[in-house]
Amino acid sequence: CSSNTEELDSSNRSKDSFFLWLGLACLIPLACLILEILNYPTLMSGGLAMRIMAASLLIKGEQPYYDFWDWSQPIVYEILKYPYMLCTTLQTIHVPITHGVIISLFIFCLILGSTLLTTSICAQALKQTDNEASKEDSRSFTVSCLIGLVLTTLIARFDFGDLQYLFLLTIVPWLALRWFAHRQIKVNPVLASATGVIAAIGACLDLPYVAVFL
Repeated sequence: CSSNTEELDSSNRSKDSFFLWLGLACLIPLACLILEILNYPTLMSGGLAMRIMAASLLIKGEQPYYDFWDWSQPIVYEILKYPYMLCTTLQTIHVPITHGVIISLFIFCLILGSTLLTTSICAQALKQTDNEASKEDSRSFTVSCLIGLVLTTLIARFDFGDLQYLFLLTIVPWLALRWFAHRQIKVNPVLASATGVIAAIGACLDLPYVAVFL
């Protein structure tokens, strides 16, 4: 009995150490990205700048595809409309902040959310894995998935906030969920449902993205 307890404690310590080091590795690209955003808040894709302007027109009561034209789907304007309104509210109380800064920070929060959601999926899946070989494969996948996500968000800085950038943030947790499901490893149904809803929102960003799920 004591032997089993010691093995369980050792396994828990190993898992905690694994996620600790992985978290520290993920913090480096994220820290570089937030410093980039704070130092160069207006450095964003041309598509995002155009859609911020479209969101401002939407707030003023103008109608997309009638008063102004853009190929983006309506959900894109809705996503950008609320951080734009928040910035406008802050400016009315004399907070020295621009719409570009607020929306860049909003997108950084989406990056954090995607990273945390992917981490939660991988952590739950690892907890459900008993076989040592399968656990090693799951750990390798977790490392490649999370490091790949945060590095891509930094490397694709030139494309910051564009539709494919946002789609990446919604699709990675879903791909992680599908990878574990393929290996017969289940996660919490609520977490899985939330991941599916977020992926569906990502699919609505542009019509070709729907093909990813077919």
